[in-house]
Amino acid sequence: MPIISIPRKLKSILVVVSWGTSLAALTLGTMFQGLLLPNPSEILPASYGANPLWLWLFYLGSFAVSALAAMLISDIGESIVSIFFAYGLTAFITLVVLALPDFLGIVQPSGILQQSAILFTFNALFPFPLLVALVGTIVGSALGERLF
Repeated sequence: MPIISIPRKLKSILVVVSWGTSLAALTLGTMFQGLLLPNPSEILPASYGANPLWLWLFYLGSFAVSALAAMLISDIGESIVSIFFAYGLTAFITLVVLALPDFLGIVQPSGILQQSAILFTFNALFPFPLLVALVGTIVGSALGERLF
């Protein structure tokens, strides 16, 4: 079986794109379960019919994805820089998915979902999920440098 080698720069780009896409999928899935919405203290997750276990799975998944991606990069400096690019991609994908009906012209008046999507994306991704991803990145980088 032939061994395929991927150039280091291309490997890092593919890891960052996969990292951002995975975090966006986790974020959107948790939002669609009724969690990670603005003002969560006003409405309990149980009133949406969602189980709070989803929130814990989201944080655990974010930590695991970040740790795995940082292990694949296996350089702490590059991993710390990469988390911000991956998180920017996560925010972009989340924003586009939430505002997609508005972009397609399905919702009237135009622009109303874009404002809500920006608010929902910011509230879903900052500050606690970013800290979880950063800790996962640091842990994964430490493991990656030690193991590989």
